[in-house]
Amino acid sequence: MAKLIGAPPGYEGFEAGGILTNSVRKKPVGVYLFDEIEKAHPDVYNIFLQILSDGRLTDNIGRTVDFSEIVIIMTSNIGQTYYLDEELSDEEARELATAELNKTYRSELLNRFNGRENILHFRRLAQEVIERIIRREIDKLNNSYQAKGLEIQVADECISHFCVRGARGLPGYIKANIRPIVVNYILENPNAEGIFHAHYHTDKKVFEVSFSKK
Repeated sequence: MAKLIGAPPGYEGFEAGGILTNSVRKKPVGVYLFDEIEKAHPDVYNIFLQILSDGRLTDNIGRTVDFSEIVIIMTSNIGQTYYLDEELSDEEARELATAELNKTYRSELLNRFNGRENILHFRRLAQEVIERIIRREIDKLNNSYQAKGLEIQVADECISHFCVRGARGLPGYIKANIRPIVVNYILENPNAEGIFHAHYHTDKKVFEVSFSKK
């Protein structure tokens, strides 16, 4: 909480103010995203209550900061498991997720979102959508190495098996596990041209990459 509004008197950094309040003071118009707010300390919700109720916030030095032109977006993974349960319909998942949301957050906080009308639920992505996301990431890698005469090939079947895990974290997995193999090969073989064949093993749940020269 001290990072948002500043450290209390007597603590190091007291004169600096808070990250949030200083940012809004400098730029009073903007969009602020607070991701996965369920991980925040409970005291942080008291700050949000003040912002959402009064449209302003007082920092540790006593300066009042105007939030009237600030759009605040919060995300939460509360109820995510219900949307990943294929046996539940979207309506059933929404009902269960809402019940869990009500147990997790105080009513006075939830009601600040336009009487809860601005609380939105996101449905799970269809399999074909997830596959398009992964294919896009692979295409991005190919665009980076095409000028070097290199290409990454992944069969559609491998992408389908890979995407069964769901969308979360998959684009990052591609960057963290396939890209380093390509980069290291280029460093060791700067003049090589050819194709990287990435095959996904469903039992090991990993990609194995082999290289063939043109």
